[in-house]
Amino acid sequence: MTSQYLLSDTRRRGGPPSRYDLGSFCRVVNVGVDPTGIELKKAMPQYTFSDTECAALWSFVTAR
Repeated sequence: MTSQYLLSDTRRRGGPPSRYDLGSFCRVVNVGVDPTGIELKKAMPQYTFSDTECAALWSFVTAR
């Protein structure tokens, strides 16, 4: 996962082009729903991060 992948309009899982921002990133990590509303497969891990923890992870991933 790179910042380029997250921040660019990309077709994911057959849906329309989308890009991630902090809110959609935290939603996919915590709930398993991507920016277009498509649910990830149940095999994908989900985590329970606080807003602060998720923002820190977002900052780390997008700084790369």
